[in-house]
Amino acid sequence: MLRFRTLAALALGAIVLTLAGACTGGGGQARTEEGLKRAAREATEAVFKGDYRKWYDSYAKECREQVDFKEFEATTRVGVAFVEQLAGVQLKDFKVTGVEVRNFTKDGAEVSVTIQAPKAAEGFEGLAGAGDFEAWKWEDGRWVATNCSGLGGGAGDFGDSGPAPTVPPPGSGPKLGETVEAGKARVTVHAVEDPARAPDAVVDPGRRLVAIEVSIEAAKGAVSVATFDFTVQDETGYIYDPAFFGREPALKMTDLAQGRTVRGWVTFDVPKDAKLVAVYADLDFPKPETLVADLTRK
Repeated sequence: MLRFRTLAALALGAIVLTLAGACTGGGGQARTEEGLKRAAREATEAVFKGDYRKWYDSYAKECREQVDFKEFEATTRVGVAFVEQLAGVQLKDFKVTGVEVRNFTKDGAEVSVTIQAPKAAEGFEGLAGAGDFEAWKWEDGRWVATNCSGLGGGAGDFGDSGPAPTVPPPGSGPKLGETVEAGKARVTVHAVEDPARAPDAVVDPGRRLVAIEVSIEAAKGAVSVATFDFTVQDETGYIYDPAFFGREPALKMTDLAQGRTVRGWVTFDVPKDAKLVAVYADLDFPKPETLVADLTRK
């Protein structure tokens, strides 16, 4: 699991790649330069509307074979939420102001999409993307992006959501309320709320919020704590990162002096049918995450 500071940089980079490189899926596209421009504009505007399936389908087959839609959707949600929180604006407030194509042939081209950030997003002018060209090609009757890093595959990964190597055997880990050592910290998962109470949160159809209440004690020295130090895992091995909204009072990002403790809720946006089995803490970086709660134990 990537640390919070690393996730911040990678999330921003991945969203910029998506904005610069996305192209629309579906049929009926013209195999012309104007058709490519129109496809790029429509797809980028779909990005702002949160049409995750359209983003995913806009990439070449080889890209989609590297990253399945479930993984792409999870990492994209994290990146979008991070950018929106950091910028203090919604992606829907960004606008496409221009599309430029170079080296066009009927088989491929390079495209740059220029994006205008809202005035409230001070310091985020770099999202405009002017001058950043991405390669596209004509495949199966439509334009598709060939830079697979925009899908979160390979070097473009952020958020580290996806299948974990193993799932702990049911009943093998610490139960709720049990304190576990994780690096310099002692971690306790006190409770799980499923579904979580978050009146102001907007949850997409087919998904639900799950919150865990945790406390972290700096037992052997100073410890830095953030919500992104925690993940949950489902019975298929899939890992989920925290959402940027949910149950209050939320766990706050803080630096704990030795002997100090912080407590709060960490909320996850997961598929409605996901059966969660484990909670992990990443407080002993760069060592692997620590299993801090076995949710199969009652």
